[in-house]
Amino acid sequence: TPSPMAEPIFHFEINAAHVKVFMSAVTALEGIGKEICLSVRDDAAAGAELTLSATDDAATAFGRFTFERRFFSKAQVDGARLSAGYADFACKVLARALFP
Repeated sequence: TPSPMAEPIFHFEINAAHVKVFMSAVTALEGIGKEICLSVRDDAAAGAELTLSATDDAATAFGRFTFERRFFSKAQVDGARLSAGYADFACKVLARALFP
């Protein structure tokens, strides 16, 4: 029997009014580099936030967009699974994979 799917470490939902803003940020970063660094942070005071950033291959251009909790219709981060106090997660994804 297949094992049940594990609960996600983080979950963000964007309401329809903010999708265009999010897509514009991804498009701008795609113009800088082919990879986008996705970073999730959660702290007790500020709440969950998602940061997208990119650097060009020559490391001469950089862009970053941080979306705070209030940008999302729903934002959950399982801080207990990452670390105590501050929860951080980071990875790189191909820009074109975010919006094929």
